[in-house]
Amino acid sequence: MTISKFYSNHDVPPAESFCILNLGIHETMAPGIVRHGGHGFPYLFMFFHDQAWLHRHQPEEQEATLGLIIWKPAALHDYGNPDRTWDHSWMIARGDAIAHAAAKHRLPLNRLLLFKAEKLVVHYLKLIYNELRKQRCQDGYMLEGLVTLWLYELARAYRHGQAQIPDHLLAAEAFIRKNFNQPLTLPAIARVAALSVPRFMVVFKQFYGEPPVHFLIRTRLQRAAQLLEYNQLPIKQIAQEVGFADQLYFSRQFKAAYGQSPRQFRQERTPHQQGTPSP
Repeated sequence: MTISKFYSNHDVPPAESFCILNLGIHETMAPGIVRHGGHGFPYLFMFFHDQAWLHRHQPEEQEATLGLIIWKPAALHDYGNPDRTWDHSWMIARGDAIAHAAAKHRLPLNRLLLFKAEKLVVHYLKLIYNELRKQRCQDGYMLEGLVTLWLYELARAYRHGQAQIPDHLLAAEAFIRKNFNQPLTLPAIARVAALSVPRFMVVFKQFYGEPPVHFLIRTRLQRAAQLLEYNQLPIKQIAQEVGFADQLYFSRQFKAAYGQSPRQFRQERTPHQQGTPSP
């Protein structure tokens, strides 16, 4: 069971060069959108553990599921989920060291970042929380050290570019890879992810960079390319074996992806077979 933790201290003197004002670990919110920020608001660290959005129903809307954002002072914040409860961890802090560390380690601020950040977020927030709870007064030097080290680790993970794909999408990916040669439909794949078709299409593209149908076609074409290079099956049979019922459609898709027809692709990679007829 996830245990929420909270810290709040509004009595920190303004002269403190580095301080933590508020902190929450795994705070579950009622359905709704949170709107605050603006002039005088300090840094806000935010991680969304499940489905949420930034700027919901606005032109700049972004799904923020498993996303991290660190807002600069005075930034406007608009986030949440109007349809269901949502879980997030966050911290409000003050100190120029945050901007310096982010710039030094090339960690973007004011931008939603999707990478493997959840464990780092919870780990460091717990370290900061424990430090705050055991001291009667905030130790700015210690807190600044923890936060700058946290930013360094976040930047290092971000540079590796490892998107943390949710388990339900990984299940859908595995389903596609296992059954790509079958007549799959979007509703069938979306059911594996326990999402509606429209929501599945949006979330899948967010994490994989392409719609699920394109991913399915690309998976089929990759297998077809392997068969064309290492197997002398007729092209029509290869098309059927990778899930294309229409050979003409298969040939068009293959040429769009590889710049050659299936026949040309095979001949170029198996020159000793150029005289072998292929339907």
